Amino acid sequence: MSSDEKEQKRISRREFVKGAAVGAAGVAAAGVLASCAQEATPCPTPEVIKETVEVPVEVIKEVELKPWLPDKWDKEADVVVVGAGGAGLCAAIEAADAGASVIVLEKTSSLLTSSTAVRGETKSPPSMKEPFEDFMKIGENVNDPELVRTYTDNALDTVNLLKSLGVKYEDPFTTPTAMVTILAEAAEAKGAQILLDTSAERLVVDYEDQVLGITSLGGGGKQFVKARKGVVICTGGFGRNPALLEQSRRGLSKVLPFCGLGHNGDGHNMAWSLGAGSRDMQYVMPTFGTHPQSAITGVRVNQTFYFSGAIIVNRGGKRFVNESYSYKLVGVAALGQTDGIGFQIFDQKIFDAANPRGATLELLVKADTIEELASKINVPPETLKDTLDKYNSYVDAGLDLEFGRIFFKEYDDPLKPIVKINTPPFYAFESMGVILGTYCGITINKDLQVINVYGEVIPRLYAAGEVVGGVHGVNYISGTAVGKALIFGRVAGKNAAALAPWA
Repeated sequence: MSSDEKEQKRISRREFVKGAAVGAAGVAAAGVLASCAQEATPCPTPEVIKETVEVPVEVIKEVELKPWLPDKWDKEADVVVVGAGGAGLCAAIEAADAGASVIVLEKTSSLLTSSTAVRGETKSPPSMKEPFEDFMKIGENVNDPELVRTYTDNALDTVNLLKSLGVKYEDPFTTPTAMVTILAEAAEAKGAQILLDTSAERLVVDYEDQVLGITSLGGGGKQFVKARKGVVICTGGFGRNPALLEQSRRGLSKVLPFCGLGHNGDGHNMAWSLGAGSRDMQYVMPTFGTHPQSAITGVRVNQTFYFSGAIIVNRGGKRFVNESYSYKLVGVAALGQTDGIGFQIFDQKIFDAANPRGATLELLVKADTIEELASKINVPPETLKDTLDKYNSYVDAGLDLEFGRIFFKEYDDPLKPIVKINTPPFYAFESMGVILGTYCGITINKDLQVINVYGEVIPRLYAAGEVVGGVHGVNYISGTAVGKALIFGRVAGKNAAALAPWA
């Protein structure tokens, strides 16, 4: 939208409201004129009419402001952050370091944590060229290169910041729970105010859609929170919003969510209500490999034996997917199977190569023969035996005639060592797809400003973390969602704090 168009939009709104303010007086003037005509008496002069209907400028201004601004602000800060996960806390830290006052609104009663593991520390490469290329390749080049570059350019600084705050990188993995606690303590030590059990509801804007604050709902009821410089949306994904999931992909609403309790798409809806664009919504996919028992216990037990050579069959005992696909593409394929279930079938040597975690063992089904294994998992024995015989013949030939699985003669790729499944005992691991994150959402630019459907910046509105789209593209590199939250949160917080206050 051009500056002239924006000015016309602003004027149009103002004139409309002015019309509302003087409407009653205008009707009264019309009544006077009509009365004059009926009674054939001299009508008042234009000067008399003007004196009768003119409304003081102060009244017009008051009427203009009320539809968009509250009568008073209950709380205020330079930067208001919505969501206290990794992205929100990093945004708060960076904004506070820049000298801004910060309020963080968190809808749940405790700080959000991600279900994704943080990779252990490795030696930093001299440049980030290779990670950038990996991002683009895995995302099939539909991801935004500017956003990927923002990620890679700020990755090392973010690692150094976390270290300085006391986050320890352990080999091979560590969970982010301790990290989020450290970030929260750091944010509060720098002056940020974190309000738990306080949900953000709507963005408050002026005539030009400039974001001025937010309405929240907490222990004190509905309140207006003023953001003198900007609002940063860090509300996570929408893995717990069945309606949004179903809009992205048919059948997703039936998939078990294993993501933050507050991931309901609140931030998406707030930004979309102002015309924000969206990216990568069509690439929301379930992650395959979780045992259905997890739905009962609430503890996710996941294993990807197919990365080590297992095949995947449905309840009919037949393969239905190329097992060399990513766990997300396999998850999409499983959506079309009965109950969304796939059985990972493998033998002892694949079991040893996979080195499964202890929590998995009690959920494995084990048998000395394929026929016995099939009976234990209620799959037709003859069909499963035939499926496995065909598959082993494909391994011998080095060509998968059914699904095109990539074969390697040697264990030169730890994720896809393909061998025949013929060494007893045999195993089955019942699996389904789950929603760990949505990895898509609001359109942003490299400065983390939210962009509307016309490609224009929505003034004073930023977004970071899982709520944004454009970074991952078609597929997702394990662990990068955590990095995106931390890195983008820092950039958004810094940029919001750099703005001049609107009032």
